[in-house]
Formats: sequence, C-alpha cells, structure tokens
Amino acid sequence: MKKEKSKSPPKKINPFEEEGSAISSWIRGRFYKLMKRLQEEGITNWHHLRKPYIYTGSWMEGIKNLEELYELIKDIPPSEAIVRTFNILCPYDKVTFA
Repeated sequence: MKKEKSKSPPKKINPFEEEGSAISSWIRGRFYKLMKRLQEEGITNWHHLRKPYIYTGSWMEGIKNLEELYELIKDIPPSEAIVRTFNILCPYDKVTFA
C-alpha cells in the first residue's frame, strides 16, 4: 500500500513557538510579563510625562538605516534602550492594565 502525500503545505516555523526556537516560550513569556509590569510602573510613576519619547517611539523617527540606529543608541543606558525598544514592539495599552 502506497503512502499518500499530504496536500497541505509544509508547516512554517513560527519564531514564537517552542518548536524550532532557541529560546523557550516560557522564557519569552516571562520576559514579556516583566516588561509589561515595568511599562505599567513607568506610567503609574509618571515617567511617560518626564520622558515621553520613551513611550511614544518618537526617538525612532528619522532613523533610516542600521548605522543611524546604532549611532542613536550607543550612548543610551542599556536599561533605557530596552524600555524604548519594548515600548515600540509592545505599545502601552491601558485596557491591558485595567
């Protein structure tokens, strides 16, 4: 008896799935939750008014290539660079924290 080939396309690897990923989904999930808490603390403590560019992503305006991005972030403290990046990738959503 011949084995039939599947007519469905091959499964693509999703970078956010456990299979095929170098970083486990548990670690990514934990990092995401910690960063969301940090983001909420920044809003609660009015950091978004003191340094609004960290939350709005306006610091990224005008960046056209990797060299410009590197030049911009090389003098930023690492902790601020992480928060800036996270806020672009996962903007604050007050519904999330309600």
